[in-house]
Amino acid sequence: MSEVQIRQYCNVAGLAVLVYDQILTWEQELQYIWLDSEIFLKSSFFLSRYLAPTIQIINIIHSSPPVLERRRGKCFPWFAFQIFSTCMLLWNMEVVMMIRVYALYDRARLMGTLLVLWFTFSRILNFWNGIDAMENMEADRFCIIKKTPDGSKWFSLTIIVNQFLLWALTYYKYRDAVKEGWSRHPIVRVVMRDNSWVFITFTGILVSLLPYSFYVQQVGHIIFSLFNCIISIMSCRLILNMRSIKGTGNDTDSQMELTTIILDEEHSLGYQ
Repeated sequence: MSEVQIRQYCNVAGLAVLVYDQILTWEQELQYIWLDSEIFLKSSFFLSRYLAPTIQIINIIHSSPPVLERRRGKCFPWFAFQIFSTCMLLWNMEVVMMIRVYALYDRARLMGTLLVLWFTFSRILNFWNGIDAMENMEADRFCIIKKTPDGSKWFSLTIIVNQFLLWALTYYKYRDAVKEGWSRHPIVRVVMRDNSWVFITFTGILVSLLPYSFYVQQVGHIIFSLFNCIISIMSCRLILNMRSIKGTGNDTDSQMELTTIILDEEHSLGYQ
Protein backbone atom coordinates (compact mmCIF):
# COMPACT_ATOMS: atom_id res chain seq x y z
CA MET A 1 0.00 0.00 0.00
CA SER A 2 1.42 3.39 -0.99
CA GLU A 3 1.90 6.26 1.44
CA VAL A 4 -0.62 8.30 -0.54
CA GLN A 5 -3.25 5.65 0.12
CA ILE A 6 -2.28 5.36 3.80
CA ARG A 7 -2.65 9.12 4.22
CA GLN A 8 -6.03 9.11 2.49
CA TYR A 9 -7.30 6.20 4.59
CA CYS A 10 -6.07 7.91 7.78
CA ASN A 11 -7.92 11.10 6.86
CA VAL A 12 -11.15 9.20 6.17
CA ALA A 13 -10.77 7.11 9.33
CA GLY A 14 -10.09 10.24 11.37
CA LEU A 15 -13.25 11.89 10.08
CA ALA A 16 -15.26 8.76 10.91
CA VAL A 17 -13.89 8.70 14.47
CA LEU A 18 -14.74 12.37 14.99
CA VAL A 19 -18.29 11.89 13.74
CA TYR A 20 -18.69 8.79 15.92
CA ASP A 21 -17.49 10.66 19.01
CA GLN A 22 -19.91 13.47 18.30
CA ILE A 23 -22.78 10.99 18.07
CA LEU A 24 -21.76 9.47 21.41
CA THR A 25 -21.66 12.82 23.21
CA TRP A 26 -24.40 14.72 21.37
CA GLU A 27 -26.87 14.69 24.27
CA GLN A 28 -24.21 15.97 26.68
CA GLU A 29 -23.12 18.59 24.16
CA LEU A 30 -26.66 19.86 23.77
CA GLN A 31 -27.41 19.87 27.50
CA TYR A 32 -24.16 21.23 28.91
CA ILE A 33 -22.89 23.46 26.10
CA TRP A 34 -25.53 24.82 23.76
CA LEU A 35 -28.38 25.12 26.29
CA ASP A 36 -26.42 26.10 29.38
CA SER A 37 -23.03 27.81 29.07
CA GLU A 38 -21.34 31.14 28.48
CA ILE A 39 -20.25 32.45 25.08
CA PHE A 40 -16.56 31.77 25.74
CA LEU A 41 -17.25 28.14 26.53
CA LYS A 42 -19.51 27.77 23.50
CA SER A 43 -16.79 29.26 21.28
CA SER A 44 -14.09 27.03 22.71
CA PHE A 45 -16.21 23.91 22.36
CA PHE A 46 -17.29 24.85 18.83
CA LEU A 47 -13.64 25.24 17.84
CA SER A 48 -12.73 21.89 19.40
CA ARG A 49 -15.68 19.98 17.99
CA TYR A 50 -16.20 21.37 14.51
CA LEU A 51 -12.82 22.64 13.32
CA ALA A 52 -11.27 19.17 13.29
CA PRO A 53 -13.91 17.56 11.00
CA THR A 54 -13.60 20.55 8.68
CA ILE A 55 -9.84 20.05 8.56
CA GLN A 56 -10.30 16.35 7.86
CA ILE A 57 -12.69 17.02 4.98
CA ILE A 58 -10.27 19.53 3.45
CA ASN A 59 -7.41 17.06 3.86
CA ILE A 60 -9.43 14.28 2.23
CA ILE A 61 -10.05 16.51 -0.78
CA HIS A 62 -6.48 17.79 -1.04
CA SER A 63 -4.90 14.37 -0.53
CA SER A 64 -6.93 12.73 -3.30
CA PRO A 65 -4.82 11.68 -6.33
CA PRO A 66 -6.58 13.97 -8.86
CA VAL A 67 -5.94 17.06 -6.72
CA LEU A 68 -2.36 15.98 -6.05
CA GLU A 69 -1.74 15.62 -9.77
CA ARG A 70 -3.00 19.15 -10.45
CA ARG A 71 -0.91 20.57 -7.61
CA ARG A 72 2.32 19.29 -9.20
CA GLY A 73 4.35 19.27 -6.02
CA LYS A 74 3.26 22.71 -4.76
CA CYS A 75 2.66 21.56 -1.20
CA PHE A 76 3.62 24.58 0.89
CA PRO A 77 0.11 26.15 1.21
CA TRP A 78 -1.43 22.84 2.22
CA PHE A 79 1.29 22.10 4.78
CA ALA A 80 0.96 25.61 6.19
CA PHE A 81 -2.80 25.12 6.55
CA GLN A 82 -2.34 21.79 8.34
CA ILE A 83 0.24 23.16 10.76
CA PHE A 84 -1.77 26.27 11.58
CA SER A 85 -5.08 24.44 12.02
CA THR A 86 -3.49 21.80 14.26
CA CYS A 87 -1.92 24.57 16.33
CA MET A 88 -5.31 26.24 16.71
CA LEU A 89 -6.78 23.04 18.13
CA LEU A 90 -3.80 22.51 20.43
CA TRP A 91 -3.77 26.07 21.72
CA ASN A 92 -7.49 25.96 22.42
CA MET A 93 -7.06 22.76 24.44
CA GLU A 94 -4.17 24.22 26.43
CA VAL A 95 -6.22 27.33 27.24
CA VAL A 96 -8.98 25.11 28.64
CA MET A 97 -6.48 23.12 30.71
CA MET A 98 -4.71 26.21 32.01
CA ILE A 99 -7.99 27.80 33.08
CA ARG A 100 -8.82 24.62 35.00
CA VAL A 101 -5.45 24.73 36.76
CA TYR A 102 -5.88 28.45 37.45
CA ALA A 103 -9.25 27.79 39.06
CA LEU A 104 -7.82 24.86 41.01
CA TYR A 105 -5.32 27.28 42.57
CA ASP A 106 -8.21 29.48 43.71
CA ARG A 107 -7.60 32.01 40.91
CA ALA A 108 -4.37 33.23 42.48
CA ARG A 109 -2.99 36.26 40.64
CA LEU A 110 0.56 34.91 40.63
CA MET A 111 -0.56 31.61 39.13
CA GLY A 112 -2.62 33.43 36.51
CA THR A 113 0.35 35.61 35.55
CA LEU A 114 2.68 32.61 35.30
CA LEU A 115 0.20 30.71 33.13
CA VAL A 116 -0.23 33.67 30.76
CA LEU A 117 3.54 34.10 30.42
CA TRP A 118 3.98 30.37 29.98
CA PHE A 119 1.28 30.21 27.29
CA THR A 120 2.82 33.18 25.44
CA PHE A 121 6.33 31.70 25.56
CA SER A 122 5.04 28.34 24.31
CA ARG A 123 3.32 30.00 21.37
CA ILE A 124 6.53 31.81 20.43
CA LEU A 125 8.33 28.47 20.45
CA ASN A 126 5.57 26.91 18.36
CA PHE A 127 5.81 29.67 15.74
CA TRP A 128 9.58 29.38 15.60
CA ASN A 129 9.48 25.58 15.31
CA GLY A 130 6.69 25.74 12.75
CA ILE A 131 8.58 28.18 10.54
CA ASP A 132 11.73 26.10 10.86
CA ALA A 133 9.82 22.95 9.93
CA MET A 134 8.30 24.61 6.87
CA GLU A 135 11.66 25.92 5.67
CA ASN A 136 13.34 22.52 5.98
CA MET A 137 10.46 20.36 4.82
CA GLU A 138 11.13 18.19 1.77
CA ALA A 139 8.23 16.57 -0.07
CA ASP A 140 7.73 14.62 -3.26
CA ARG A 141 5.23 15.45 -5.99
CA PHE A 142 2.45 13.76 -3.99
CA CYS A 143 3.20 15.94 -0.96
CA ILE A 144 4.61 13.04 1.03
CA ILE A 145 7.22 14.37 3.44
CA LYS A 146 10.55 12.66 2.77
CA LYS A 147 12.16 13.51 6.10
CA THR A 148 10.77 14.68 9.42
CA PRO A 149 12.08 18.24 10.01
CA ASP A 150 13.90 18.91 13.26
CA GLY A 151 11.47 21.74 14.00
CA SER A 152 8.57 19.30 14.25
CA LYS A 153 10.51 17.20 16.76
CA TRP A 154 11.07 20.25 18.96
CA PHE A 155 7.39 21.10 18.54
CA SER A 156 6.49 17.65 19.87
CA LEU A 157 8.86 18.09 22.79
CA THR A 158 7.17 21.38 23.67
CA ILE A 159 3.81 19.60 23.80
CA ILE A 160 5.16 16.94 26.17
CA VAL A 161 6.79 19.53 28.44
CA ASN A 162 3.62 21.63 28.58
CA GLN A 163 1.47 18.64 29.42
CA PHE A 164 3.90 17.48 32.07
CA LEU A 165 3.95 20.90 33.73
CA LEU A 166 0.15 21.09 33.72
CA TRP A 167 -0.02 17.62 35.22
CA ALA A 168 2.64 18.48 37.83
CA LEU A 169 0.75 21.60 38.94
CA THR A 170 -2.43 19.57 39.20
CA TYR A 171 -0.74 16.78 41.13
CA TYR A 172 0.83 19.28 43.55
CA LYS A 173 -2.61 20.66 44.38
CA TYR A 174 -4.09 17.17 44.55
CA ARG A 175 -1.39 16.10 47.01
CA ASP A 176 -2.31 19.04 49.25
CA ALA A 177 -5.95 18.06 48.94
CA VAL A 178 -5.18 14.53 50.08
CA LYS A 179 -3.27 15.81 53.11
CA GLU A 180 -6.01 18.26 54.07
CA GLY A 181 -8.87 15.85 53.45
CA TRP A 182 -10.69 17.48 50.54
CA SER A 183 -9.31 15.39 47.67
CA ARG A 184 -12.73 13.83 47.06
CA HIS A 185 -14.14 17.15 45.89
CA PRO A 186 -15.52 16.46 42.38
CA ILE A 187 -13.62 19.33 40.76
CA VAL A 188 -10.29 18.16 42.16
CA ARG A 189 -10.90 14.59 41.10
CA VAL A 190 -12.02 15.48 37.58
CA VAL A 191 -9.13 17.87 36.93
CA MET A 192 -6.58 15.38 38.28
CA ARG A 193 -8.04 12.51 36.26
CA ASP A 194 -8.42 14.45 33.01
CA ASN A 195 -5.00 16.11 33.12
CA SER A 196 -3.42 12.73 33.85
CA TRP A 197 -4.94 10.92 30.88
CA VAL A 198 -4.22 13.81 28.52
CA PHE A 199 -0.57 13.80 29.60
CA ILE A 200 -0.30 10.01 29.31
CA THR A 201 -2.00 9.97 25.90
CA PHE A 202 0.15 12.69 24.36
CA THR A 203 3.36 11.32 25.82
CA GLY A 204 2.57 7.77 24.75
CA ILE A 205 1.77 8.73 21.17
CA LEU A 206 4.73 11.05 20.68
CA VAL A 207 7.21 8.67 22.31
CA SER A 208 5.91 5.77 20.21
CA LEU A 209 6.45 7.85 17.06
CA LEU A 210 10.04 8.77 17.93
CA PRO A 211 11.71 5.58 16.61
CA TYR A 212 9.63 5.79 13.44
CA SER A 213 10.54 9.45 13.05
CA PHE A 214 14.29 8.94 13.54
CA TYR A 215 14.79 5.73 11.57
CA VAL A 216 12.09 5.81 8.91
CA GLN A 217 12.11 9.63 8.76
CA GLN A 218 8.48 9.84 7.64
CA VAL A 219 5.44 10.50 9.79
CA GLY A 220 3.99 13.53 8.02
CA HIS A 221 1.45 11.52 6.05
CA ILE A 222 -0.35 10.42 9.25
CA ILE A 223 0.63 12.88 11.99
CA PHE A 224 -1.82 15.67 11.16
CA SER A 225 -4.82 13.37 10.93
CA LEU A 226 -3.82 11.64 14.17
CA PHE A 227 -3.26 14.86 16.10
CA ASN A 228 -6.42 16.57 14.87
CA CYS A 229 -8.60 13.68 16.03
CA ILE A 230 -6.92 13.24 19.39
CA ILE A 231 -6.84 16.93 20.28
CA SER A 232 -10.44 17.48 19.20
CA ILE A 233 -11.80 14.54 21.19
CA MET A 234 -9.73 15.30 24.29
CA SER A 235 -10.69 18.98 24.28
CA CYS A 236 -14.39 18.20 24.02
CA ARG A 237 -14.16 15.58 26.76
CA LEU A 238 -12.30 17.98 29.04
CA ILE A 239 -15.07 20.54 28.72
CA LEU A 240 -17.94 18.06 28.94
CA ASN A 241 -16.48 16.26 31.96
CA MET A 242 -16.22 19.48 33.93
CA ARG A 243 -19.58 20.77 32.80
CA SER A 244 -21.23 17.50 33.78
CA ILE A 245 -20.38 18.25 37.42
CA LYS A 246 -22.89 21.07 37.27
CA GLY A 247 -25.59 18.62 36.32
CA THR A 248 -24.93 16.12 39.10
CA GLY A 249 -26.25 18.24 41.93
CA ASN A 250 -22.81 19.00 43.36
CA ASP A 251 -23.19 22.72 42.82
CA THR A 252 -25.45 25.19 44.59
CA ASP A 253 -26.90 28.60 43.85
CA SER A 254 -23.98 30.22 45.65
CA GLN A 255 -21.52 28.88 43.12
CA MET A 256 -20.26 30.68 40.06
CA GLU A 257 -18.92 29.40 36.77
CA LEU A 258 -15.40 30.18 35.63
CA THR A 259 -15.54 28.93 32.04
CA THR A 260 -15.21 25.17 32.57
CA ILE A 261 -14.78 25.31 36.36
CA ILE A 262 -17.39 25.73 39.09
CA LEU A 263 -16.08 27.40 42.23
CA ASP A 264 -17.68 28.60 45.42
CA GLU A 265 -18.02 32.38 45.64
CA GLU A 266 -17.43 32.67 49.33
CA HIS A 267 -14.92 29.96 50.17
CA SER A 268 -11.76 28.69 48.61
CA LEU A 269 -11.75 25.18 47.21
CA GLY A 270 -9.76 23.86 50.12
CA TYR A 271 -12.39 24.69 52.71
CA GLN A 272 -15.38 23.08 51.04
